[in-house]
Amino acid sequence: MVDSDAWDGTLGIWGEEMIQETAINPSFAIDTAQKNVAARVNIHLHRQAFYGDNIRGIDLDEDWVD
Repeated sequence: MVDSDAWDGTLGIWGEEMIQETAINPSFAIDTAQKNVAARVNIHLHRQAFYGDNIRGIDLDEDWVD
């Protein structure tokens, strides 16, 4: 993450959080190939969905009832 030109780290989404948690404690977060792909797909889809929009700092969570 530190040496990457592509890493943003400010999106505030699940995929970034999982990668950051893995960097802190590798045994906690991403420990399988499936989790790796899921985190990266989450980041990719988020970037595609909001391409060109300045959404930093906006709360995108929606209320829901189970």
